[in-house]
Amino acid sequence: MPPLARHRAAATAVAALFAATPLLVTAAAQAAPKLDPLPAESGKEVVFSGGRGLLGVSCTANPSASSVTIPAETTLRVVNRTGYRAKLLLDGASQGEIANGAAAPVVFHRGPVTLGLKPSCMISDESAVRVETSGTGDPGVAAEALSSVQPVRKSGPIGLLALIATICVVGVSSGAIRAIIAQRATRTGVA
Repeated sequence: MPPLARHRAAATAVAALFAATPLLVTAAAQAAPKLDPLPAESGKEVVFSGGRGLLGVSCTANPSASSVTIPAETTLRVVNRTGYRAKLLLDGASQGEIANGAAAPVVFHRGPVTLGLKPSCMISDESAVRVETSGTGDPGVAAEALSSVQPVRKSGPIGLLALIATICVVGVSSGAIRAIIAQRATRTGVA
């Protein structure tokens, strides 16, 4: 076989492989087992609202209800309207983060479970919700967040840095004003 024919045969084989790849991938995807369906929704939600405190350093997370009862193996929508990104706490353990203005479904297998949000600010004041489940569920974990919850970030709040910068600006400004006033006071005494 001449060298030019070998190159053409190799190019044809590569082109055939590229053309057949989507067909092979589609067949593999159709042969994959179906995932378990999402748990049923309870139709209930808990909205955590809050406000900013002094200089944006402190914040609160107040739930719309103090206790909620839902059927086992259903989801409860948790809505974050605290003004900050917040950690989702289930029985005190962090399960991920919910962005400000976002909602996340949490599936409850059994109860009671304490549900809370901890806003990402320097001084946070959060309240918890007691979630009861009617019926029986899996004997494993009591509750888990579904995939819409973001993983917990490693970086902490930068509110302390903002507070220190504000104090420095106020200190330098007051020193500059004192120097200007002192300079003008000495000039008027000479004239």
